[in-house]
Amino acid sequence: MKTHNGKIARLPREIRDELNLRLDNGGTETAILPWLNALPSVQSVLAAQFGSRLVSPQNLTNWRQGGYQDWLKQRAHQHLVRQVADDANKVAESGGPGITGHISTVLTAELLLTARAMQNEPASPAARFGQLREMLQTVSEVRREDYLAGRLALDNRIAVLPLIKVNQGESR
Repeated sequence: MKTHNGKIARLPREIRDELNLRLDNGGTETAILPWLNALPSVQSVLAAQFGSRLVSPQNLTNWRQGGYQDWLKQRAHQHLVRQVADDANKVAESGGPGITGHISTVLTAELLLTARAMQNEPASPAARFGQLREMLQTVSEVRREDYLAGRLALDNRIAVLPLIKVNQGESR
């Protein structure tokens, strides 16, 4: 993620998060700037680093186009991670492959979407071939891990079978 260095970027995280929430909820410049500039901690940062010049409409626009966009991407990423983990837990509870198998499926789907998106991007055939080759390598590694996980599960079942037969024989 890009590091920002403007007035808003230098404010404490809690204030930036509150600002981002206000922007996310449709807050307008006319509502946000008076609130922001009135906060004592904002005034302190502005006095120490910016000659007490207030956060301006241009500062807010720059933040909307930079830091706020990064914040939105981070929130979306966090939501996706939580969603994948929740889905994997549901799959595991129903006897499915668990989180690693689910992540493998999600990763493979993401690679497919990326490959499709690449078709719309202008690139030389050599560059596209290189990108596709890297993606194919990644898919190959994912599939290899899927195979190894499946084989381990099968080996574990086979190892348990003699124990089941012995226990059944003893109970008769």
